[in-house]
Amino acid sequence: FPSHDSMEYRGPDDRGVWHDETCGLAQVRLSIIGLQKGKQPLFNEDKTLVLVCNGEIYNYIEIKQELISKGHVFSSDSDSETIIHLYEEYGFDCLNYLRGMFSFCLWDTRLRQLFVARDRIGEKTLYFSQLPTGVVVSTELKAILKQFIDSPEINLQSLAEPIRYTSPLNERDTFIDQIKRVLPVS
Repeated sequence: FPSHDSMEYRGPDDRGVWHDETCGLAQVRLSIIGLQKGKQPLFNEDKTLVLVCNGEIYNYIEIKQELISKGHVFSSDSDSETIIHLYEEYGFDCLNYLRGMFSFCLWDTRLRQLFVARDRIGEKTLYFSQLPTGVVVSTELKAILKQFIDSPEINLQSLAEPIRYTSPLNERDTFIDQIKRVLPVS
């Protein structure tokens, strides 16, 4: 399982790692909300859903109250835990309820399915690379590059577009061919 040392500077308050035979999630955390009971990865009640999230859910208090009234049980004070319970309630449509700046990875152990998403504006980044052994996802391109890409191939077009056009024309591509961006929620 890879180390998350390359992102240690981003979250000096906490580190968390979880894995099963198919998926691994690692996270470093700067504690803002849920200081005492917000350790990630976060889980649902029966630990069949696992979440790591970077960012902030602005409307989490209202969402949490609604979900509690529907019988959901929260184990943390974290705004991020609302994503897990929204997913239980609404599936992928949970994104329609979230307001904030975020990117997350949610592993569904029953379906053996990874759900990744980022906020509508795309303030929080999320990158991925398809490797021969599977897919790796990170909030920072350099973490994937440093730990998983031995021979990076430079994408000259993506490197030149922001200079020529003041912004990239293709939001999916990065300056490394093997690494792509997850697009913001539409």
